[in-house]
Amino acid sequence: NELGDLRVWQHLPAVRNHAQTGQPAFFNNAVSRYLNAIDGGTLEPPHVNKDGRYQPPAFYGDGGLIPKRYFESAVEIIKETRSLVSWKKGDVILLDNLAVQHAREPWTGERKLLASLWDESR
Repeated sequence: NELGDLRVWQHLPAVRNHAQTGQPAFFNNAVSRYLNAIDGGTLEPPHVNKDGRYQPPAFYGDGGLIPKRYFESAVEIIKETRSLVSWKKGDVILLDNLAVQHAREPWTGERKLLASLWDESR
């Protein structure tokens, strides 16, 4: 685009089944995209933030807007069911992405993140 950004669209199911348990999992970044759009002031078209970057919320696969009330409901569920972890130097965490959602709260200080990602579901 004119900003030099590469835009990649990926159409995936919002809910997937865990390979071992068969349990359905809400596996996507729709809620974080919604919250980022709120922070960036980009919920409404043209979805461009103050730095001129395109920062839309998540859409339905057909490009339609997902109603805000759905996102707000998801945000409330996350707040009610989350577990906060207090970290100290040297801590490591291993997560099954299809069993639990993960995110972070704002922090101060230095951060070093090492990640290993793989997909055994295929």
